[in-house]
Amino acid sequence: EGEVFNLGDIASGDYKELKFYFYTSKRYEADDLPISVKLTESKGTFGKTIDLGLKAGERTQNVVDVQIARVETAKGDKTIRQIEGIITLADVDENIPKTKTNGKNTLVVIIGVEDYKYAPDVDYAGRDAQYFYEYSKSVLGVPEPNIYFRVDDGATSGEFNKIFAEDGWIARRLGLNTDVIFYYSGHGAPDPKSEKGYLIPHDIDPNYANTGFSIDEIYESLAALKANSVTVFIDACFSGESRSEEMLIAGARPISIEITNPIVVAENFAVFSASTGKQYSSAYPDKFHGLFTYFLLKGLRGEAKGDDRNLTIGELYDYVEKNVSRQAGYLDKEQNPTFIGSNDDRVIVRY
Repeated sequence: EGEVFNLGDIASGDYKELKFYFYTSKRYEADDLPISVKLTESKGTFGKTIDLGLKAGERTQNVVDVQIARVETAKGDKTIRQIEGIITLADVDENIPKTKTNGKNTLVVIIGVEDYKYAPDVDYAGRDAQYFYEYSKSVLGVPEPNIYFRVDDGATSGEFNKIFAEDGWIARRLGLNTDVIFYYSGHGAPDPKSEKGYLIPHDIDPNYANTGFSIDEIYESLAALKANSVTVFIDACFSGESRSEEMLIAGARPISIEITNPIVVAENFAVFSASTGKQYSSAYPDKFHGLFTYFLLKGLRGEAKGDDRNLTIGELYDYVEKNVSRQAGYLDKEQNPTFIGSNDDRVIVRY
């Protein structure tokens, strides 16, 4: 009947969830149900109306996620969000628990690159990063000012420099007993000459992998901080293939790059990688996440903990490795996450 319900304002960079219910009379004769969401912006430039695509007589999800992406304004220093599409929520995306974990002394860097300037997309990488951000606040108990979050064209090589430089974002905030967590979802690429693995920012061509960021150099930069602990989650592979099995490097075949930097076996280091050797890091289309990140989030929300109310690094890895390897088989893939570190009894979450 033309009813309009005002949902209020959404701040830049914010997220809002809405649940609603409705009844359709049997006398309604059309196929399409005219229910839409309208987003307006003060200058009238970026607003958009999107139909929810509901059909009479068809079963549909009563919870949908309007996926959001950052859009750079002309000034380049502010972002707004634009509706891109509608997808159902995965179980790990709903009812994210708040725990007793005290993350006041924790710094978290989150980078997710789904849309690349010179490479194929990485399915769900932006979504992976967005939900790791939500888990960092709720499950890991980290205050928002302690989180550095960049996705897509906000995750450039300049941003990597700003994060990991000797006087960078992490170093300037590091104090006594500070824990550091680094999460990355996107392309990794090998340099066949040096046999080293590189993380690929949005503006780097993987055909020139060594212009990206060497994973060894990142580890060395994190080790030089002398943090209380360093925990790294890498949802990327270094075989030269994407999640959709496209080759990143022209004319290349998948190659095996093993990350064996001795720094990561230090007592305060723990590194989780999504796959090993020539394997690539798979997407999990049914859950709208990378396969590794999906089970990482599921483990963090409590599925991985033992009989007590603490989740250790070792328990989290055992859960992720077992479930990723098994589910990969059901997807007709082969993927075995790896763990490097020695302090697997360290508690990462207290419930």
